[in-house]
Amino acid sequence: MEPKIQENLKERKIPSIFGEERAQVSFEYLLTAVFAIMLAIGAAIVVETLRQIAISSQADLLSTRARVIEDILQ
Repeated sequence: MEPKIQENLKERKIPSIFGEERAQVSFEYLLTAVFAIMLAIGAAIVVETLRQIAISSQADLLSTRARVIEDILQ
């Protein structure tokens, strides 16, 4: 691009079609987004772990209950 055209674009603040003026994302926003995603993944892992523990505990309670009922009936 010719220097004269570049000067005119800068003076008028018209974005260049060649991508010379690019939108920039703040580094803090990027870090915040990464942190939020990691926090969401961590929360999902905790929820899934608690769900697995609850299922396992429920199965243990049901087997204990069945065993106690069998012992009572004998």
